[in-house]
Amino acid sequence: NMAYRFRYIRTHQVLLIRHFGDYEGADNLTAIEMAAQKLSVAERATMDRFGFDFCDVSSATMQNTDGAYRRFMFRRLKKLYPEYERKKVFRLLDPSNRATEELLERYKVFVAGKLRLVEQDMFLYEKEAYLRELGLPPDFDLALH
Repeated sequence: NMAYRFRYIRTHQVLLIRHFGDYEGADNLTAIEMAAQKLSVAERATMDRFGFDFCDVSSATMQNTDGAYRRFMFRRLKKLYPEYERKKVFRLLDPSNRATEELLERYKVFVAGKLRLVEQDMFLYEKEAYLRELGLPPDFDLALH
């Protein structure tokens, strides 16, 4: 059962998506698509960073990690977010979370075809570093209420 929250920070041109619970196949794409529906074309074009917070994910599956899905996802993202491949992606993971290993394994399989979806795709393990890379203040509330 997919659970996520998102928030677009206009002042910083950053889209934040926080996942929690069980992470399945296309959850991130679905969240990005749902966010796109709430943003204007101009916002999607000027936005230059995505932040994905996976700290509260409890499990992850290997569903939708094949090359066909990867190509489909990339086409969708390029339609929704112009110049998607030039955006920067930052992923926040909790090293003490059991699901982190599953998420990393999933990602390894997903990019095995070595199509890098974006030029910069970074995994971070500390909230401070994540916020710094996203250009957000150190006291920013990642709960996204």
